[in-house]
Amino acid sequence: MTIFDKIYALAEKLAKAIVKGKPLDDLDESTLFNSATKKRVYENLSEDHIQEQLHYLREIDASEEWERLVPYLEPRSHKVRPLVIAIAASLALVVSMSYVWFMKKNHAKGMHNTQVHIEAGKTKATLTLMNGKEVVLEKGTQFQTDNMQSNGVQLVYHPEESLARAMEYNVLTVPRGGEYRLVLSDSTVILLNSESKLKYPVAFRKGEDRKVTLLYGEAYFEVSPSTKHAGSKFRVECQEQVIEVLGTTFNIKAYQEEEYTYTTLVEGKVNVAVGSEVTTLHPGEQSVLTRDTKQLALGTIHTNEVTSWIRGIFVFKDKSLNEIMKVLARWYDVEVEFKTAALAEVEFNGVLSKTQNLEVILNGIKNTNFINAYEINQKTVIIH
Repeated sequence: MTIFDKIYALAEKLAKAIVKGKPLDDLDESTLFNSATKKRVYENLSEDHIQEQLHYLREIDASEEWERLVPYLEPRSHKVRPLVIAIAASLALVVSMSYVWFMKKNHAKGMHNTQVHIEAGKTKATLTLMNGKEVVLEKGTQFQTDNMQSNGVQLVYHPEESLARAMEYNVLTVPRGGEYRLVLSDSTVILLNSESKLKYPVAFRKGEDRKVTLLYGEAYFEVSPSTKHAGSKFRVECQEQVIEVLGTTFNIKAYQEEEYTYTTLVEGKVNVAVGSEVTTLHPGEQSVLTRDTKQLALGTIHTNEVTSWIRGIFVFKDKSLNEIMKVLARWYDVEVEFKTAALAEVEFNGVLSKTQNLEVILNGIKNTNFINAYEINQKTVIIH
């Protein structure tokens, strides 16, 4: 069990204790936090603070969030009352935000912050059809053709295989501050993160490999098994590499401005080919491609950290503030500047909710005395 699993387990116990009106003995006995942090958690568990957290929860589309969360819960969690789940989700964020420790701290006095309301990203994308027509997809909109339909939250293609018709391709582009769910005609599910672009066929030809191209960005794949498609393999072309799978779950991160392409296997088995070099990944392994040299390295990693973005949270472990702010900049659609180079390189760990406004996250970092202050000028965040 990772430290983050322990945090969420504690949050669930605290939620149940609050619902039953019992004292928070589990927090007092916990060895996860020191006394100062426990005091802060107690303050955050005050009635006023809980009401504030529940207010934020009410602003979220509960049914949509629950449907996205259910596949990643343990079976026993389905028996927990909805109210407990709601409060547990709220408390998990409170405790997780309290559990942020820095390998280097700055204790200088704070500066004045310019408060600008910057909301979190949302479900949105642009679909480019074969004829060049562009369609904006977002919550509250409907779009439908003879072979696909979108309810604004996801785009689903109808099952169809044909040898006669010419291959027709669509392109789905997710902007900064967005994410989107795509279901291909073979039932493969693809979740696209902010600032990502995917090219794919409207329908796959029977007996041929199923090929898609991740032009840039990050995508999480749940591939429909080859056994359901007469042994047809699934291939993802991305930058200088080709990923070949039979039916599996994996994540690819390949942003244009970054030096590396990361392929992380969650379930199954994939082959990553760079030129004539082929590397096989097993669950829990990650390949790292250095684009300039075309060198491919292999290592192990906690997949839950890599794929946390699909579950509505960001998990950072031993990441520099520069790396973290790159992720936040895409989700909140902002630019980030550091007043000193040293600030950008400081590493820390933490769990952040994707539904929070950016100011909440920045204030949480500032309150640790890690940074002096931050300023928000239009769409630029300046870290002091």
